[in-house]
Amino acid sequence: MPTFKNFNQCKNIVQFNLGYNSISKIGDISGFKKLRRLYLSYNSIKNIADFQNLSKLKVLDLSDNQIEKINNTLSGFISLEKLNISMNKITEFKNFESPMSNLLFNHNISQIDNLNNFTNLIFLNLSSNIINEIQTDNINKLIKLRVLDLSNNQITQVANLNSLKSLELKFLKLNNNQISKFELNIKYLKSLEEIDLSHNQIKEIAKFNKFNKLTKINFAFNKIVKIENLKNLKNLKILNFSFNLIERISGLKFLKNLEKIYLISNKITRIRKFEIYNNENDNSNDSKNANPLEIFIQGNEIDRLKDKDVEFLKNLKSDSVLFYSNSIMDFQKIRFNKDFSYLKERIRFMSLTDLLLL
Repeated sequence: MPTFKNFNQCKNIVQFNLGYNSISKIGDISGFKKLRRLYLSYNSIKNIADFQNLSKLKVLDLSDNQIEKINNTLSGFISLEKLNISMNKITEFKNFESPMSNLLFNHNISQIDNLNNFTNLIFLNLSSNIINEIQTDNINKLIKLRVLDLSNNQITQVANLNSLKSLELKFLKLNNNQISKFELNIKYLKSLEEIDLSHNQIKEIAKFNKFNKLTKINFAFNKIVKIENLKNLKNLKILNFSFNLIERISGLKFLKNLEKIYLISNKITRIRKFEIYNNENDNSNDSKNANPLEIFIQGNEIDRLKDKDVEFLKNLKSDSVLFYSNSIMDFQKIRFNKDFSYLKERIRFMSLTDLLLL
């Protein structure tokens, strides 16, 4: 189907999916007065200048085509909410008026600019581009932004984030970049709930300000040796440090709301070295209502459980569980220990394969 035409008699179509064809030209589609969702991905479209005003269109997918330029053609789509123009040949994004709340723009972009008019954006996906610097001037205009995805780029440092003034941002994805040091000293991101920093080159966690709503951080697949500077994150629930170089678990004793910590495939040799929050002497309501802690330490270098390790397990919050698949040489001895009936409820043996099924 090299052209898209002769469909004007289908005036009542609401959704049209013409993906995975060989369409090279859009043609006249002005007759689709009721069209809400149009999918044209995986075609050979080069020019969208032929687009006529589709005033009721809400979703437009033009991903994986041959488009080189985005211009004011889309300004007439006054109801547009979601635009996907990923995997095209666009190297520069021209500004145009649009009420859309969801923009996916992946491939050849090197700079974050020309976003001034997209003040209704809630979701901005700029992943898999060649961006090497976070330019916050344009992002600061996006006052309704909730999700910012900058994963799979070439970003090396995040210092510019300290000037980000978005009051509504909840999810920040910076995974699969080249960040070597992470320091977040932000005054404005009071609504931030999740940060993904996995698959970078981070060796040091320099600083975290107080983020009352931050509940999840992913530091997996970095080069972190020491867990530190997290004491301001009082409401953190999920923390992932898997596939790093950590030998000792420290810096977690202030995180009273922590529910899951992933420490898979590090350099940990002893359980008793864990420094985590202990509610034994905490009589506050928060402590009494604290959830059990799940600790995932598969793939480390623990070869035995000694008396102090056993004591650590006994002092965990009630119903806490240690997920384990290391090679404990003397586990059979522990079975005959008077504490085994207690400990068997605290230890779950699970392979890395099993973990992938969670």
